[in-house]
Amino acid sequence: MNLVSKTGPAVVLLLLLELAAIAPVHAQVGLFNFEGDATGTQTPFSNTSGGITATFSAPGGPGGFVVGPNPAYGSVLLSGQVLGEGFGTATGANIPLNIAFSQNLSSLTLDFANASFRLLTPQTFTLQAFENGVSVGILTVPGLVPNGGSNAEGVIGFFGPVFNSVQLSSATSISGQFAIDNIGIVGAPPVPEASTTVSLGLLLVLGMGGMVVAARRKKAARSLESPQRQKATRRG
Repeated sequence: MNLVSKTGPAVVLLLLLELAAIAPVHAQVGLFNFEGDATGTQTPFSNTSGGITATFSAPGGPGGFVVGPNPAYGSVLLSGQVLGEGFGTATGANIPLNIAFSQNLSSLTLDFANASFRLLTPQTFTLQAFENGVSVGILTVPGLVPNGGSNAEGVIGFFGPVFNSVQLSSATSISGQFAIDNIGIVGAPPVPEASTTVSLGLLLVLGMGGMVVAARRKKAARSLESPQRQKATRRG
């Protein structure tokens, strides 16, 4: 059966609009674990994952944070290549790490390790999220020294509202130094532009108008039929 000939173009248009409305939005997902970066790569630098670019930077000039092997930082939670705060150099003391993203995100998680050197007191780690430079949330979590580890470690995550940059810091750890790894991100679905919304609404109205016109034409055609034919149609 030909769907177009039986239902008419207006109905097909409405079906297409409904399918577009219920189709799931596939969010972009990315992971930054620094495995593809050469040892010694220093801020500022950028990486791309899942179509989203992250730019890592720190105040005070280049080299505040450096990519290096995890054994240099002695972490249990972190693995492989990590991004650490200068690895003990003078340029890496008491400074935050800034990460700017090429689009809005809906969530972010990462692993961190503070330079606590087996201190028993909890060491905190702070993440502040921004949308176009305006703070939209701040979260501070404790890090604890795991068995076999030498630094306070933990996981931190931010789950909205939407944001496009974060600042990471560890004011309570020794010298404020820390390292991060395994940054998982989820891109925020794009907001439809006003023109797109208006266009879809106009198409919907036109489609409904087409259905009304078709119904009126059918009714008018039946009114022109002879009474005998109308009776035959009803009996059929």
